[in-house]
Amino acid sequence: MATLAAVSRSAGAQQEGAAVGALSPRLRVVLGAVGLGTGAALVVHILTKVSLALAALVLVVGVVTAFVLVVRRLDERRRADVLHRVRVGAVVGLLATVAYDASRYGFVALLQLSFKPFHAFELFGQAVLGQDAAAPAAFAVGTLYHVANGVGFGIAFAVVVRHPTVWKGIAWAMVLEVSMIALYPSWMQLQAIGELAEVSVVGHVVYGTVLGALTRRWLSVTDSAAVAAGTELRS
Repeated sequence: MATLAAVSRSAGAQQEGAAVGALSPRLRVVLGAVGLGTGAALVVHILTKVSLALAALVLVVGVVTAFVLVVRRLDERRRADVLHRVRVGAVVGLLATVAYDASRYGFVALLQLSFKPFHAFELFGQAVLGQDAAAPAAFAVGTLYHVANGVGFGIAFAVVVRHPTVWKGIAWAMVLEVSMIALYPSWMQLQAIGELAEVSVVGHVVYGTVLGALTRRWLSVTDSAAVAAGTELRS
């Protein structure tokens, strides 16, 4: 709580000197964590076997609470910028997730691999609902959880990275790739680890490319509009 209080005070301090539009890197990281709750919960579940539903509830509530407390301390202009980045990140994260899954499915189909690209969805669902959950229900819940992860990672990227680019998007996706390769094989009891790596690398490159390109484009458009509006007000 002391750390959160310090960050909150920092947010308040940044209201002084309104000509400086950028948030500090520290604040960006704290605010960007709002998108990492479900992903962090999955890591906790895999490493500790704690219920995924419980881990997600605790972590999501925690990061959202921290986000709200810090955002409330920002001045109106910075608050609007952060919330806009959250919206852009959510939409772009969703589109990037669709591209990620489509590319993985296409790669597996093209090379006729034995790896099942969507098997993890059912495991996500079982981790939330329990091992005895019916397969259709587990797959549906797991798919939603997967999409929530992709959207959250998009939000984190848009909030933390002040000037997004395609290469920064790919770099962020490679961080996710390394985490996945480190955790998934033992959790999923996979034998075809080589195929997992091939498929996931392709998917994450596509995810990062879409994420970086669209986030840059949409934030640039709105930033330009904001500058134009500010110029008109001053004239």
